[in-house]
This record gives sequence, C-alpha cells and structure tokens, in this order.
Amino acid sequence: MKKIMTVALMAAAVFLLPSCAIFKTDPEKQLRADNEKFLRQKDNPAEVFKILITSESYIVSQVNNAETIKRQEDPGGDKYICDEIRKFDIMNEAFEGVFSVDLYPDLPGRIMKIRPKQLFRLMELQKLITDDVQRWNFDFPKKVVIPNKMEIRYRIVLRKKLTDDEIIKQIQSKMKETQ
Repeated sequence: MKKIMTVALMAAAVFLLPSCAIFKTDPEKQLRADNEKFLRQKDNPAEVFKILITSESYIVSQVNNAETIKRQEDPGGDKYICDEIRKFDIMNEAFEGVFSVDLYPDLPGRIMKIRPKQLFRLMELQKLITDDVQRWNFDFPKKVVIPNKMEIRYRIVLRKKLTDDEIIKQIQSKMKETQ
C-alpha cells in the first residue's frame, strides 16, 4: 500500500510539475509590471513625484499636487542622468530611495534642503540622485509655493548588458587609468 501511494505521488509530480511552469513569470515582464506599479501607486500623500530611471529612460510621474506644482522639463539633464546610470549597468537590480525636499516659501520656490529619507544600497547612486534633485526647477500655476515640503521617490533599474569578461576588462582599464 505504501509503495502504491509513493508511486502515485511520484507520477502526479511528474505530470503536475511541467504544468506549474506556466505560473513562473518572465523576469522582464515582472520588471515591467513592477515599474508600472511603482509609477501608479499613490499610497503616500507627501510624495509628489515618482521618478523611474534606467540607462534608456527618465520617467517622471506626478502622483500628488498636480494643480499646485509642476516640474520644469529638462531633457538635457534627464539624458545626462541616464548616461550616468549606464555606468552602473553591470548587474540586474532595482533600487528605490526617497528624498525629502524643502522649498523656499517665496516664488520661484527654489530648493532649500534635500534630505535622503530612504537610502539606496549603492552610495554612488545616492550622490548621483542628490545631484539630480538639485537641478530641478518648479512652476507654480497658482503663484503660491504649495507644497513647500514634499517627498520624491526614485526607482533606479540597472540591467546587466555586458558579459562578465567585458565588465572585468572595463574595471581593469579604469584601475590602470587611476594609477
């Protein structure tokens, strides 16, 4: 009886495991879904902007206060940040960080303070994104600086585009340059 039960379970496993493969998700499809969810999610009223950065794109999503504050477009600065992110495309990883931003209460509402609230796991990204926030300028349609305190959430998606050997050669050449 025990042998029959074991054989039956093994046979069921052989037939069921391949069918379970349809439940595995494609990593790229999952990444796209995570990125879309990140840009849409409005769970924190203090967050005004969400930024998704890859080496190919810089996407700004305004999730709150759309009637009182607008980010001035800066395609050149956005492209520069994407080019800088490209230098980190040596692994497949997504990082999120949050910055608290205080604005001067008078127009034009320049940035007074930038404080990291949730750090990235790579300090190099932390510095780069702090510099990114500093270049921002805002418009205030109602001619009043509202909000004067806000949060900006960043998601940086790195994609490994080089082979391990190419990465090692690149690092070795950088080390030679610094010597």
